[in-house]
Amino acid sequence: YSLVKEKKMSFKQIKTSVNLSSKDSLRTSQDTSYINLRGALKFSADDFEGALKDLELLSLQNINEFDFYYWRAYAFLVLKRFPNALENAKKCISLNPNYLPAYIVSSTALYKLDRKEESYNDLKFASSRGDSTAIKILDIRFPGWREK
Repeated sequence: YSLVKEKKMSFKQIKTSVNLSSKDSLRTSQDTSYINLRGALKFSADDFEGALKDLELLSLQNINEFDFYYWRAYAFLVLKRFPNALENAKKCISLNPNYLPAYIVSSTALYKLDRKEESYNDLKFASSRGDSTAIKILDIRFPGWREK
């Protein structure tokens, strides 16, 4: 996903250079890299359904990396599939408890699932580690939290 941010390849280049759509297609690490990049490009183009399809292909490779679960959680969150977002955010946190953006996604999913106390706890944890986004969200969702 970092290559997309650096604009190393365009969506059109990826689309024409690789047509991988099944687990049988993922034979090499290069295939996996293309799927990863293609999914990232879809993500950056706000094609969250397409990005999730590519992430699902990658999941067939038994990827166990925290950022993989973070991006899935984020896509599920944007698509308002809150239970899926929460599940993936929690998996990300279990793999890397110091990755604070996962707590933001988890908190948002919990909030949307009307689990406000758990949402507050995730934000409070992230804010205690200096995450400024968590602090802003706490101020909006839980006014007066600083007095507690």
